[in-house]
Amino acid sequence: MGKNQDISKFLIRAQEEERKKIARELHDEVGQTLTAIKINLEILKRKLPPDLIPYIEESISLIDKSIEQIRDISLNLRPSLLDNLGLKSALRWYIEKQKEKSGIDIEYILDFEGESFSSDHSIVIFRIIQESLTNIIRHSKAKRVLLNIKENDEELVINIIDDGIGIDVEGVWQEVKEGRALGILGIKERVELLQGSLEIESEKGKGTKIKVILPLR
Repeated sequence: MGKNQDISKFLIRAQEEERKKIARELHDEVGQTLTAIKINLEILKRKLPPDLIPYIEESISLIDKSIEQIRDISLNLRPSLLDNLGLKSALRWYIEKQKEKSGIDIEYILDFEGESFSSDHSIVIFRIIQESLTNIIRHSKAKRVLLNIKENDEELVINIIDDGIGIDVEGVWQEVKEGRALGILGIKERVELLQGSLEIESEKGKGTKIKVILPLR
């Protein structure tokens, strides 16, 4: 691994540690503060005249919504499942949540053990899926996605196929070179960090296929 890759690896590790720290602070500090405010409002509601109750109930509803948003942001920054229960559980949780939120039919096959994966591999794999599904949900207008992750003896193969509107692949690679298309750029940087390969195939109106191969040894 060259000097530039060493620096990139250090920066991505530092970024992940910062994500973990921010996620924990959001969940523990901000989340607990909002919960305390909600409890105070519940107590106050019992002592106010009836004409003020709707305002308190609206405030409580807004706090509930904020707590849910903070929980989602925190989990997207760094799912605790990834650290506590491993990659496969974290991916199942994330994919099911995206299915529920987007309404897209996401079929997935997680054909890997993952027990021997390094921390770097687990984080890279999770971020690849996260970035890919985020791009599909935001831009592709897809109704169906097939995600297949298969572990072979020496490598992990990830295929993500959607039935959306397709993309201009050459245009996307040009945007990556110019520092745009940040989702694909993030995938590319992480794949290269583990000396893997990234392929994108697409036709307008016929969906897109992303294929990633990561060496495991």
